[in-house]
Amino acid sequence: MLVEPGGFLVVHDCLPANRAMAAPEHATGEWCGVTYKAYLDFVSRRKLEYRTIDTDYGCGVVRKPAPRDIVAGVGPPAPRDHGLWQEWRAIGNDFDRAFDFLQAHKETLLRLVGVEAFLSG
Repeated sequence: MLVEPGGFLVVHDCLPANRAMAAPEHATGEWCGVTYKAYLDFVSRRKLEYRTIDTDYGCGVVRKPAPRDIVAGVGPPAPRDHGLWQEWRAIGNDFDRAFDFLQAHKETLLRLVGVEAFLSG
């Protein structure tokens, strides 16, 4: 990743409001595509801290830990290899299943937080 340690990456459209917005084919009007899937695939395979702010259509904030954070024990949660993430990875490119799975587990997968909670730290 081309982000310096301690740096941030912001991703939009991580929480589409409905299945039509999450279609892989471009659509006119409100459309997020499969950004949510790329985002989750990305964070699930790396040791990164991330949160998704429940605003607009989901704004993902990803942070690459600095070495001092790792030494201090501050940083990403435990590796994402437990059952829920294994199920996510097993979905592959079945976008209907991926959207359903996202809807069923969005708080956990996205580490979803409200705007006020995010701003308060």
